[in-house]
Amino acid sequence: MKNIAVFINLIIFLLLIVLSYAVLIKMLDFQRWVEVPNSLDFVNVHRLYWIDYFIPIVESITLVALIFEFSLKLGAYLYFFLMCIYTCYVYYKLYVSLDGDCSCGGIFSQLTMTHHLWLNLSLVFLSAILIILNYKVSNKALKNG
Repeated sequence: MKNIAVFINLIIFLLLIVLSYAVLIKMLDFQRWVEVPNSLDFVNVHRLYWIDYFIPIVESITLVALIFEFSLKLGAYLYFFLMCIYTCYVYYKLYVSLDGDCSCGGIFSQLTMTHHLWLNLSLVFLSAILIILNYKVSNKALKNG
């Protein structure tokens, strides 16, 4: 049980590092964050400007939720949901729009879109593992306590 707790904390730590970096980069270079998605034809047709602010807010809420044990379940599900959306976006850019620009900024913008897709899929996988392990640990605690 102790090994599972260490593994859960390691996953949380990794997810927190990636998410806090992504939020920080969006806040520091907000103009880039807004401009690159605007360049996609599909996005321009269906543009919802509140998303420019909504996504960093949801990412910040997810970041805080992952820190505290009582909100870990919410944070894990939000992270999983966000990464699924981002993975679909990267897939769209890679295979449909054929546009290589990334709006992530920082070191993420140095990745090729294929590497970005693999990174996102890895983070989806890690967040799914976190959800499953957290469920098992909380169910075991309920049965024992």
